[in-house]
Amino acid sequence: MLQQKVQLATFVFIVNSIALFSLVGCGGPAGDPDLIPVQGTVTLDGQPLKTGIIGFAPESGQAASTGKIEDGDFKLNFSQSADGAKPGLYKVSIQSWTTPPSMDANGKPVKGVLAIPEKYMSQTTSGLTANVKKEGENDFTFELKSE
Repeated sequence: MLQQKVQLATFVFIVNSIALFSLVGCGGPAGDPDLIPVQGTVTLDGQPLKTGIIGFAPESGQAASTGKIEDGDFKLNFSQSADGAKPGLYKVSIQSWTTPPSMDANGKPVKGVLAIPEKYMSQTTSGLTANVKKEGENDFTFELKSE
């Protein structure tokens, strides 16, 4: 009887392990063949934006990609282990502060000081778009203007 319970438990463990690995996959996002390298530059009034974060929000049901802006240059990340974005149309947002939002000593939020006009902070108001294509270069330039 005990041997049958051990065999049943072993069988259940093996079946669950196979099911889990088939759902997760071997490579995860890093092995996603649909990811396309995306990079580019961001300027403010013709000068490279010192630091910031850029976001590509898909117009369809795809996953979003983000990237750090350093000295005007960016490279998109799909996840911590995978670079790029899936092909498609995106609305773009850019966030950059001279003083980032924080908390004071009492735990109350302190509003940050923006380095760029507020309209660029949201994909719905930025007016910035990108079309990531399967073939060719996906090197984008976003020229921001002070208000």
